[in-house]
Amino acid sequence: MAQQYTLPNKNKRVEVTPPVRLAVPQGPTPGDPRGKIPVIRAAAEKYGVDPATALKVAKSEGLAQFYGDGGASGGAFQLYTKGGLGNEFQKETGLNPLDKRNEDATIDYAMKRAAQGGWGPWYGAAKVGVGKWDGIKAQDAPIDPTPNVGSGESDYKNTLVDPTPNVGSGESDYKTDDGEDKKDKKKKTNWGEAAGEGLENVGKAYAAGAKNVTANPANVPIPMMPMPQAPQSMIDPKRAEMQRQQLAIAMQRLNSGKLV
Repeated sequence: MAQQYTLPNKNKRVEVTPPVRLAVPQGPTPGDPRGKIPVIRAAAEKYGVDPATALKVAKSEGLAQFYGDGGASGGAFQLYTKGGLGNEFQKETGLNPLDKRNEDATIDYAMKRAAQGGWGPWYGAAKVGVGKWDGIKAQDAPIDPTPNVGSGESDYKNTLVDPTPNVGSGESDYKTDDGEDKKDKKKKTNWGEAAGEGLENVGKAYAAGAKNVTANPANVPIPMMPMPQAPQSMIDPKRAEMQRQQLAIAMQRLNSGKLV
């Protein structure tokens, strides 16, 4: 026996309830009077920043009120113009961050800087519990040109070349071809070089002093001639006197005929 099916009534309408969609502000609101939420979302996505986190920071900064810090800061992210990001923005772009016409550019700049260095410059981030790197994707770390400096890695010593590997090592082959110890030879060379440098410095000092003396008759010293010395006698005076007396006695005896 065949089953019977009831055909649906074509005239009966089935009501379908559409899903609930969250309203996304697309224009000015009390919390966003200038309608910058879409701009913030787009800039955040452009630089890899979480849009929700970026909006949280902006609401704590200047999203509701353009000027802050007594007129020194401006825009949704309050770029400070007295030694802060506002000065850097103006230097890099040539635009005034306190001009409302440049707010979109300040938002783009703020997201770029946040992606590079975190939320540190924005005090409003800390006020709402946003950490320095919250909502920011990890960036590729820059290549460190000196990866081992200050790292304490044990293999860092392998990259250094000792220019004097044998000094103080006590190695048995620390000899020259002629068998002389290199240390002694080096000491001799250093002493000789030191003596030569000393004489050279004395000569330079003497030459420098001579240049400072003006040649004129008043200060040119008269050369002193050496005084001749009297000839030194090689005969002992006492001995000569004794011989003279003996000769006088002998002559007297000769004249008297008494030779004995």
